Amino acid sequence: MKKPLVISGLLVLILIISIVGFSNWWGNRVTQLDPPLIKSDKEKVGKEISLTGIAYPNANVVVFIDDKYIADLPVSYSDGSFQGNISFTKEGENKLKVKQRYKNISSDFSNVITFDVDLTPPSIESFEITSSMPETSVNQKITIEGLAEPNEYVVLNGYKAKVDSGGLFSIDYSLLEGKNILKFGLEDNFKNSVDTGKEYKILVDSTPPKISTGFCNFSYEITVKQLGASEEFACLNIEQWQGYLDSTNSVPITGKIHGNIKSVTVAGKAIYWDEKEEIYQRINLFIYGGLNKYKVVVTDIAGNQSITYLETTAERDNKEIDFNINE
Repeated sequence: MKKPLVISGLLVLILIISIVGFSNWWGNRVTQLDPPLIKSDKEKVGKEISLTGIAYPNANVVVFIDDKYIADLPVSYSDGSFQGNISFTKEGENKLKVKQRYKNISSDFSNVITFDVDLTPPSIESFEITSSMPETSVNQKITIEGLAEPNEYVVLNGYKAKVDSGGLFSIDYSLLEGKNILKFGLEDNFKNSVDTGKEYKILVDSTPPKISTGFCNFSYEITVKQLGASEEFACLNIEQWQGYLDSTNSVPITGKIHGNIKSVTVAGKAIYWDEKEEIYQRINLFIYGGLNKYKVVVTDIAGNQSITYLETTAERDNKEIDFNINE
């Protein structure tokens, strides 16, 4: 009588694991690779493209342009996709092909894709600003109009504006308070760019000048340190004078200015300053007994204006004039 064949449970388990393991290893073994699949719908391109496609997971896609090695692009382990930026250095026809490599296995090359590469920046000959470009402005908004190559872009300090089919462009641009430097460039649809060499400086000044009356030396120095780039300051004072009540007298005006001051007037009379921005000038003022107030108007070059008053009092004492200034 034959005894039945008995295989222990442990031996069966080892046998199953061995068979399954060998099967998985043999099933995943790579013996050959097909060429990668490239996604491309552009024939004319600029100096750089984003190359995408599908290949064997965890492989490398090897890129050649005109039979010259360019780059290795890694393939995603999860879904087999790949992506990378490829740069062209030659104008005109460029032939691109790829293959993939996994461990010691390489595929054949893919079909050749021919790209027409445009590396030529736009011409600056047709670029022209037709709107006025002020040196100073009280407004922080400006509209800039001009001409350029149709369907390309005008680049203003990094901001791109499309040129229409007639070669016209218009840019609504926001300026900052203070000094602004506007630089213009051109860019085409393939991101080829060029500097036009056109540069404009605009000072935005929407702040009226500051005015101080009284003794100017100390307050002037302190105020100047607190001023912004587009702010101006004027300090005016009536110095001691001698004359007669209820009549016109020659009165000395002293002071200082700072910044882009266009004009200063006291009682409608123009006040001037020297190369050190200091003021010393006599003007004729009618002096009444008691309090006298004279209108001061300070205007900067942007047209902002501030108004205040210089004051002085005068009274007769024993047939002499006793006066106090700027009270």
